[in-house]
Amino acid sequence: MSEKRLLSFGLSMLVMLALVAMPTGRVAAANPLVVSGTIDDSDIYANPSLNGGCTTFAGDFWHDVIPFYVDTSGTYTLTDNFVTIDASMGVYSQPFDPSNVTAGCVAVVDDLGAANLSANTQYYLVVTTWFPSTFGPYQVTISGPGDIKLGSPGGGCGDDRINQNCSAPAAVYCDGTSYDIYSVDADGNGTLAFSFDANDFTSTEGGHVLVGSANGVDVYYLPESGQFQVHAYQSDGKLYTFLWSSCVPGGDAEFSEYE
Repeated sequence: MSEKRLLSFGLSMLVMLALVAMPTGRVAAANPLVVSGTIDDSDIYANPSLNGGCTTFAGDFWHDVIPFYVDTSGTYTLTDNFVTIDASMGVYSQPFDPSNVTAGCVAVVDDLGAANLSANTQYYLVVTTWFPSTFGPYQVTISGPGDIKLGSPGGGCGDDRINQNCSAPAAVYCDGTSYDIYSVDADGNGTLAFSFDANDFTSTEGGHVLVGSANGVDVYYLPESGQFQVHAYQSDGKLYTFLWSSCVPGGDAEFSEYE
């Protein structure tokens, strides 16, 4: 890997997207934005992957891809927080093609680096490993002059949550059958509560099943309808409820009520 170390503290970023493999670290909007996740063999595979200067480096690499944008133009810093693995980061200006990893590459960052980003422009953060054939948890941070927002500019709440009530105390994100559930504070900042896979809940009999509970957010599985239901309390004391059965934005029902 000595060749790839020419990237050390490089000022480029690597962004890719073919499938949006969302990791566990979504926040509606924040500065800094901390993204946590795990690289494993279910993520997007590419060989070669990116090297410094948006060149390529041969090896088996897997990637998490996160669409994002910023609300203020300027220079943004990407930092690897060194949680278990040595991560490599990047930014693309177009969806990632694992068969052509240089297409749309803006820059590649190892450990610490920066990139000039334009406001309300779609970018894709890609996180991979510095060494090939490596798996494990990571945590990276983006910071800069404005808020960093997940999802697409102008898209509803500014991210890809399927419950489109931007003032709700919980946010539901979906990637196929995998769901990430976030608690959301009054300023719109989210904290990952828990994740689950819908394939683990297929029974059609019995009462409501508690899927997970954390940070003031509860999710139940409803066997009789095959739906999932999130409960979270708003600051005014109302119980917020959202029901869904698929990744379709808007879900099946959404309401608030006093208990």
